Amino acid sequence: MSPLTTPELVASVSNAGGMGTIAGARMRSEELKDEIRHVRSLTNKLFGVNLFIPSIQYDILPHEI
Repeated sequence: MSPLTTPELVASVSNAGGMGTIAGARMRSEELKDEIRHVRSLTNKLFGVNLFIPSIQYDILPHEI
């Protein structure tokens, strides 16, 4: 679980009319799925999942990878 958010916090913010957001950048896929399921069990409101997508280094050619 992320040290910055909990499913309860995400659901509480969403239930209060805000946009609760799961900080999912450092979670493994199964952990993130569990976190999403947990939030869904606590609210029927919208919430977000914050992910970081690494940038692509374009100066490396495909055959160099």
